[in-house]
Amino acid sequence: MSDKSSRNKQLLEEVKELRRKVLELQDADIIRKQAEKKSLESDRQYRTLFENAIDAILIIDQASEKIIDCNNKAADMSGYSVRELKTMTVTELYPSEEQVVISKIFGKVAERGSLSGISGVRLLRKDGVFVPVEINAAAHEIGGENCICGMIRDITHRKKNEDMLRESEEKTRAMIDTSLDAIIMMDGNGSISYFNRAAEKMFGFRQKEAKGKKLHDLLVSGDARKKYEQNLPKFEQSGQCRIIGKTLELYASKKDGTRFPVEISVSSFYLQGKWHSVGAIRDITLRKELEAKLRELSRTDELTGLFNRRGFVDLSSQQYKLANRNKSALYLLLLEIDDLRTINEKFGHKSGDRILQDTAKLLRGTFRESDIISRIGGDKFSVLLIAPSSSDIEKTINRNIEDNLKTYNSQKGIVHELSFRTGISRLDPAAPYSLDELIGHAEAQMNKNRRVKPVITEKAAGGRRQYERFTNSYTLKGKFNIEGDVFIRNISLGGICLRTSRLLPTETEYTIRLMAPLKKQITLTGQVLWSTSIKARREVLFPAFESGLKFINVKNSMKKSLQTVISRLMDY
Repeated sequence: MSDKSSRNKQLLEEVKELRRKVLELQDADIIRKQAEKKSLESDRQYRTLFENAIDAILIIDQASEKIIDCNNKAADMSGYSVRELKTMTVTELYPSEEQVVISKIFGKVAERGSLSGISGVRLLRKDGVFVPVEINAAAHEIGGENCICGMIRDITHRKKNEDMLRESEEKTRAMIDTSLDAIIMMDGNGSISYFNRAAEKMFGFRQKEAKGKKLHDLLVSGDARKKYEQNLPKFEQSGQCRIIGKTLELYASKKDGTRFPVEISVSSFYLQGKWHSVGAIRDITLRKELEAKLRELSRTDELTGLFNRRGFVDLSSQQYKLANRNKSALYLLLLEIDDLRTINEKFGHKSGDRILQDTAKLLRGTFRESDIISRIGGDKFSVLLIAPSSSDIEKTINRNIEDNLKTYNSQKGIVHELSFRTGISRLDPAAPYSLDELIGHAEAQMNKNRRVKPVITEKAAGGRRQYERFTNSYTLKGKFNIEGDVFIRNISLGGICLRTSRLLPTETEYTIRLMAPLKKQITLTGQVLWSTSIKARREVLFPAFESGLKFINVKNSMKKSLQTVISRLMDY
């Protein structure tokens, strides 16, 4: 009985063990199925990624370089079908001249385990078109075999953009390098990062010398450097400072220390997390020289070479301020040529211009180089005497002018004599007044004074002439019933001497209507006593004949009027 019970117990244990093993087998089968399911799912996901990758993917046997597998993108990129690709080696996808390089690339991958970002190679499509590609590859063991997984990316668009960018950079660099202006780029610390050829030529530094150095230490004066350093922190933070976006004129320094004027325009830009600046610099030495010449021309009278009104005002204002500061005296002479308008009308503007030039020459010979001599109007001149040395300067001025006038008028070959009206005013350091007042006082005196005029007289000789003759300096005008041009040379109470453009017949009578200053008029009859041709001179534009007329039928009342005309002629 005990043996049977023992056997049953043993059987029960065996059944339990059998059930346990069945359950383990069932669990193992479930795990296997789950693993298979996961594997299938993973494989499905892998294939999905593999087939939908944006890059061409090739599985390559390391030993033979044969393509084991590839995705559809590889087929699209190469123009071959997947089936055709699986019959080819990877080097066959590249032109013959690049196949050795491709083989070496994949050999390096096998040695190192991976390579990435390999560009500069071209894939050769089935239709013969070259496609620029980038290769990324890694070594793997697949199914016990050593393989290489290569990802090939079409970089046609990127290469095109890179080429466009490179072309744009080359154009920009060419424009900068051929620019006549210096182009200098600086980082936020003021260190030079670019220095074009024009900058090299302008400043005398080579790019290697300038690059990395502080611009303001290299090219700019100390004062400008201090101002720049004060604004540097502000620029590093915001890219803005006092000179950004403005065009300035300042002085720069060459390598040899020469300072020269420049015009500089500065702008800022943000690059790689930092503010930078770029300056366009132009050498304006020539422009400044031309501006100085233009300023000089704007202050110079073209005809006489003296200062004009602007030059007179500018220089006189400076001297006036200096005289007030130093408590020194100034004298101003204003001078007006007699009857320049009449000279222009009678002899033409060429003769009037010569009168102006002769006056300028006379004034230069009369005054010092330090004195400011100007032509301030049509027939008006001014002289500002700086620190006069003579104690009686006004008499000295008048005496020198009169002496030089006599010397000028005594010359042979002059068409007409010079005479002036003058006025002098003095700036008293003890009781100074404005420059305008100084000019006003001189004008008032000039208008008040009689004209400084040399009067030539001819006395009667041997009883031939009974009257004193007075030379006309274009103040006395007349109307004559004589054809052609007529000019009054001199006049007396007994007659008149005329210059004419035609020979007047002797004993012929002419009506003479004289118009003296202050509108005094008189009508007389003159009879030609003599008429002769005069020797033509270069300065004489007209006339060519000279005639003497005596007044006839002159009543006593008429003689008094004639005396009045002559006296006024003398006054003027």
